[in-house]
Amino acid sequence: MNVLTELSAARRAAGEEMITLEWTPLIDITEDDEGYLIKAELPEVGRQNLRVTVDETTLTISGERRFAFKRQFALPMNAGGEKASARFKDGVLKVHLPKNPDSGTGSVGIDVG
Repeated sequence: MNVLTELSAARRAAGEEMITLEWTPLIDITEDDEGYLIKAELPEVGRQNLRVTVDETTLTISGERRFAFKRQFALPMNAGGEKASARFKDGVLKVHLPKNPDSGTGSVGIDVG
């Protein structure tokens, strides 16, 4: 713990800005033969304040409740962002990324239903 405290003090002394996240959503990631399911518990987050994107090999879930949050996950090469889907109900976001051996590159926004 002292190492972290010393590192933080050193960064502040060097002029680096420290960002402290007050809340990080709980995430479960499961895999089956057809794809990946990412389940995020997002209490007090409205659908209008939620954004889900897939950018080449990274899934990003971001949004706001009383303060902003952001979680990113490195994706396996066979995770197909082009056909990804997302559902948000009762404070739980479920993102499904089908397996696709010919996954393309680029950034894809996912409509949250």
